[in-house]
Amino acid sequence: MNDGSGTAQLLSQDIEGGPDALDLNIERGRRLVHLAEWMRRSGRFDEAMTYADQAATHFAAMYPAEHARHGAVACMRALILRDQGHLKEAEPEMRRAVGILDAGIGKTANATIEAEFQLAQLLAALRQEAEARTVIARIVPLLETRFVETALLRAQVMELQQTLGAG
Repeated sequence: MNDGSGTAQLLSQDIEGGPDALDLNIERGRRLVHLAEWMRRSGRFDEAMTYADQAATHFAAMYPAEHARHGAVACMRALILRDQGHLKEAEPEMRRAVGILDAGIGKTANATIEAEFQLAQLLAALRQEAEARTVIARIVPLLETRFVETALLRAQVMELQQTLGAG
């Protein structure tokens, strides 16, 4: 059985190469986001937030604040906060992620749609059902054109839609 330690070991390895190589610097930042995700999914939230903060600092040196990479980091931070049970703190961070992704890559980009779904889930958990329904209504039409029929996100959106009585 694979316990994932091999993946963690691979993610922990430094990316070798010169500090001026743009492609390597992008990969270094992406590695930090992946480490944050790995730690989040492992329940190691303090480490996850540390990696997310490092990714934010790394990308801040490379990209303007409205770049989509900052949206990905904001989304990660929101998910960590959510998983820690800090829903009220997660909400503005997820709104920030959606705003950055929307401005940077557009409303119809998969990452934006996924972040909007995460926002809708947070809003539902915070008992802001009306706004959650509005967010779901915005993304449902995009699912058919952006995600295959068997995509997990489509099933998750439909489930939330039914829970909210938005269908």
